Amino acid sequence: MSDDGESSDLEFDDEALRLLREDAGKTVDRLIQKHDAHQKKAVQMIQVNGVVISLLLAAGTQISLNVLLILGGVAFLGSALLSGWALRGRKIDVGLAPEQVTAHIQHEISETQYLRWYLEGFYSDAFNDLNSKTNTRARRVQFSVYAFLGGLVLTASGIIIQFAPKIQGNVW
Repeated sequence: MSDDGESSDLEFDDEALRLLREDAGKTVDRLIQKHDAHQKKAVQMIQVNGVVISLLLAAGTQISLNVLLILGGVAFLGSALLSGWALRGRKIDVGLAPEQVTAHIQHEISETQYLRWYLEGFYSDAFNDLNSKTNTRARRVQFSVYAFLGGLVLTASGIIIQFAPKIQGNVW
């Protein structure tokens, strides 16, 4: 397809179409790997946040809490929730549905017709869908990381404020 939405006048032989199909498959494979990497990162963020929240809860019984420590805990909880939201992503559809396979068999289409259909219709829709879902998951994981870093800054500030007067009193 050209930029104006009309069919291209380019003609491809069967070998060129097979190569295009192979390249399209490699592109989808790379997107799936990227999508899976974001999923693993989201799981890791949930695990790290769980450990940090547990430590904050344990420390909360030993020290008096201040607003920054509480806000830090809320940021860690928010980070874990954002990571969980990233994992909740929609199902990825890659590959042909059974009814599509049946339709192609019943219509006895040629290899060339199949390759053209795959590249002009199915692939572009599947690619756009997968790319959209991958980018959505990546944004959610990135926001989770930002919330985690905010939690670190708030918690560190709360600890400094908590112990600074005691340290200052002991030094002088």
